[in-house]
Amino acid sequence: MAEREVRIPTADGICGAFLFHPDTGGPFPAVIYETDIRGIRPVFMDMARKVAAAGYAVLMPNLFYRLCPPPVIDPAIPWGTEAAMKRFGELFPSITPDGLNRDHEAFFKFLETEPSAAESKAALAGYCMGGTAAFRIAGDFPDKVAAAASFHGGRLANDAPDSPHLKANKVKARLYFGHAADDGSMTEAMIAELNKALDAAGVDYIDDRYTAKHGYAVKDNPAHTDAAEAQHWKQLFALLEKTFRR
Repeated sequence: MAEREVRIPTADGICGAFLFHPDTGGPFPAVIYETDIRGIRPVFMDMARKVAAAGYAVLMPNLFYRLCPPPVIDPAIPWGTEAAMKRFGELFPSITPDGLNRDHEAFFKFLETEPSAAESKAALAGYCMGGTAAFRIAGDFPDKVAAAASFHGGRLANDAPDSPHLKANKVKARLYFGHAADDGSMTEAMIAELNKALDAAGVDYIDDRYTAKHGYAVKDNPAHTDAAEAQHWKQLFALLEKTFRR
């Protein structure tokens, strides 16, 4: 497995990222891998390696580069604590729809010149806030995104004027949504509103439900379960294989 750190110029600065791909063969279909709120860390490094080992060029950017390099939160701070919530409150404001748009424009340009990445549309896969970003970017860059997977993505449909679901009519990608059964950030009402928008736009999507809590796919999250993680891998690889006709 080949992996290296890369520095990607964006409109707002330099975004640090990691690039993974098999060490022989290629070029490979590109996957932009979007982390949850805790950012790049060992569990996500391992997850990106797993995707790359299946024959993909995987770019995992530090979406919090405007604030700091990884780790963006002290690994010793447990989930659900006051200290964790305080740090999350500092991190979230740095992730904006406009910022994500500018960043991904730069990521796509990087992939276009990266020898390990195939000259074709990319896929995106994201978790929690990364899943929300993946869906949003599929709407922002319909001619760049072939598929997007959102695992326990939050607030995909809400009352804000920039809610991600309002971009459904721009999406050309194949979409997968792995909704957690117990998730206050993506309620049944939100799911219904999301699906209504996707159906109206004629989007090719899967609405999948996991008998698990928000965070089910990530090993260091207290909500993680082996069964839900395994289901998520099965569905992610099925989406990628169908999209790129592996």
